Amino acid sequence: MGNLLCPTCYRVSQWRRYGPLVEFADDLVHTGHFVFGSGYHGDTRLELDLLVSRPARLRELSFRLGDRLREYDVDLVCGPLEGGAFVAQWIAASLGIMFSYARREYDSDRVGPAGRANLAGGASDSGGDAAGVRYRIPPSLSLTGLRAALVDDAIDRGSAALATARELAGRGCELAVIGSLLVGPAGVRLGRRLGVPQEYLIEVESRSWPAEECPLCRTGTPIER
Repeated sequence: MGNLLCPTCYRVSQWRRYGPLVEFADDLVHTGHFVFGSGYHGDTRLELDLLVSRPARLRELSFRLGDRLREYDVDLVCGPLEGGAFVAQWIAASLGIMFSYARREYDSDRVGPAGRANLAGGASDSGGDAAGVRYRIPPSLSLTGLRAALVDDAIDRGSAALATARELAGRGCELAVIGSLLVGPAGVRLGRRLGVPQEYLIEVESRSWPAEECPLCRTGTPIER
């Protein structure tokens, strides 16, 4: 179904919903019936590679998030390599502090690689130790005693962020704050789960379900590829 709003009203509604991401909105956010790398089904898919493919725009958005993280007086900004690290590196540069990525590693007997991240239960927001996936910070970095900001491009179920938080704790870091450009309905509670403040730019409406509980499957809605 096409857009029923007048062009001006549509632009205003998009700005209210996506704010600084509005120029990406039509290409970034897709609604329908999707299957994600985690096995979950959902009604919203984000083309997150679109964000990192435009570094000048990503820098501007990252600096906006960095301004919100400045007050937490962190020594390190860390993000999962599949997406979040691109944001984390810009923020670290803007704050003049240390940066690190956390690389996803698989237990080959338990799980294989998944695809690119997505808000509603997608690949970088899935896994964690429970699925045979862990996130590792380069061992050459000395992190003991540092205060860290954990940053991702998008957070919903938050498994990538949780696994990175465990790695930071194991390396002697104090987690001071979590940040992201985008956050889904479940993601807004991640800071409370970890007992730290949380900052983000945009909350995106989305729903996801385990495959066996998907209402879109029950109504026969075709899966989009």
